Amino acid sequence: MKIKCIDNTGINIPKEFFELSGYSEKMIFEALSLDKLYMVYAVFTLKNSRCFLICNDFYDGASYNYPMFYPSSLFKIIDNKVSKYWINKEDKNNFQTGKDNDLGFPNIINEEYFYGKLVEGYDREESIFYNYKNLIDEETLK
Repeated sequence: MKIKCIDNTGINIPKEFFELSGYSEKMIFEALSLDKLYMVYAVFTLKNSRCFLICNDFYDGASYNYPMFYPSSLFKIIDNKVSKYWINKEDKNNFQTGKDNDLGFPNIINEEYFYGKLVEGYDREESIFYNYKNLIDEETLK
């Protein structure tokens, strides 16, 4: 899945994100460039709104080596093809929405603390993400 950044401010973000993430209408997402294309590595639902997991402009694979979730309202979907490496998880007991439908590579969907460990720099999670990132990137270039 490919998306294009159409907004890098908090103006059009659903208000329910403000309390969960610390976002505000005045927020500027400096790590996103308008009109730039980004690859999506997972799609999660939070408070009935979708979030895309992408590698933003600061991602370098070394010192800044993890993707980040951003509200879908910042993007326009350019290619909605779902990766063959993604799985789907429907969680009917989600405490925030009552039901979620998340998509992504197996580890981020099935392992409860995978993303937290990835952000904290755990070697295993970094290696797994980097592997799936390469597979998904390669798949999309074909």
